[in-house]
Amino acid sequence: RRMLSTIFRALQSNEMEFSMKPRVTVIMPFRNSEKFLDELIISILNQSYSDFEFIIINDASTDASDEFVKRYLGDRRIRYIKNRESIGITKNLNNALAAVTTEFVVRMDGDDVSEPNRIKEQVDFMDKNPDVSVLGTWATLINEEGLIITEQRKLVDTKLIQKNIFIYNPVFHPSVIFRTRDVLAVGGYNESYLNGQDMDLWIRMICEGYQITNLPNNLIRYRYHNDSTAHKARLNAIRDLKIRFGNMRRYIESVSPMILIQVFIYFVFSYFVSGRFRQKIERFYSQKFFINK
Repeated sequence: RRMLSTIFRALQSNEMEFSMKPRVTVIMPFRNSEKFLDELIISILNQSYSDFEFIIINDASTDASDEFVKRYLGDRRIRYIKNRESIGITKNLNNALAAVTTEFVVRMDGDDVSEPNRIKEQVDFMDKNPDVSVLGTWATLINEEGLIITEQRKLVDTKLIQKNIFIYNPVFHPSVIFRTRDVLAVGGYNESYLNGQDMDLWIRMICEGYQITNLPNNLIRYRYHNDSTAHKARLNAIRDLKIRFGNMRRYIESVSPMILIQVFIYFVFSYFVSGRFRQKIERFYSQKFFINK
């Protein structure tokens, strides 16, 4: 009888542990983000949806970021990783993915802010749309001080996203939730790319038959500041061209002559204009020809 009682308690304990396993992992790598960490971390910990773990990766910051993160380590949902040497965002993302056991992954960057209902709305959508693998959101663009610049929208039509995947990045990376198994099925992030790894991943997922879409709600505040990679227009243009052509060779059956022409025009345009002006033109183009249709 004593043995049966022990077994019963053990089973109860295992059942409780299983039921308490979260469905979502929030992954946030950062480097030297002390200015934004308080607002960012609070925006995640105060989500209306609380069934998540929060992996925070400090990529060998040289500022006081570590002290800011330590303020929140009393929250059991947080797993804090501090790298001795910087390894870059792409490798950090893959390392975190290798440790994830949850159904969904939510992405955050070290300078953006999530609205309170973001995770709940995204999980609800994914539960109702099991064919969708990646879900982004619309965004409110803010500056370094948190003041609103404008709002920015992305496509919500999965067919339009598929059709334009080689010329149009369909989601804001820090806004996404994705099904862990689907991203792992295509090999995760490509560590050949220190930046632009998100665009490469979305192209591969679309070409492998996975669906990507966006919630038409502004659920993140996407920070645009002087250190943003978007300012490095020529470097970004060359990088994006390599990513697109690399995937075109891999998925040649998905590439038409018109796509080649569009990619070349986009490269020339991106190379010669500033990052901020390019984003304004992209925003006008997408809303004129896609979003409002």
